[in-house]
Amino acid sequence: MLLEIGCWRPAAGFDKSKNGFCDVNDEEQVRGRLVEAANTYLHHMAGDTYSQVVQTCLADRLAFEARDMDNPLTLHRAFVERVVEPLSKTLRGL
Repeated sequence: MLLEIGCWRPAAGFDKSKNGFCDVNDEEQVRGRLVEAANTYLHHMAGDTYSQVVQTCLADRLAFEARDMDNPLTLHRAFVERVVEPLSKTLRGL
């Protein structure tokens, strides 16, 4: 969703086959195409911070950083630190 907001375009529009990913059964293939779209368009449309936040979410870096998955707050803390706080700082600067 953040990619769609940053590019002002639905994610289905990033499918090269123009089927809106309807024919794709592989989650990694969809993720790869969305990462490629973010790399191509997002920095120029939404800036560094927003682009980095979206890349973090698309690459699933939050789960990697939240190694202690037994603690339910770990993923939440990673999300706040890597997504919420950077976006909040960017909005305060507007």
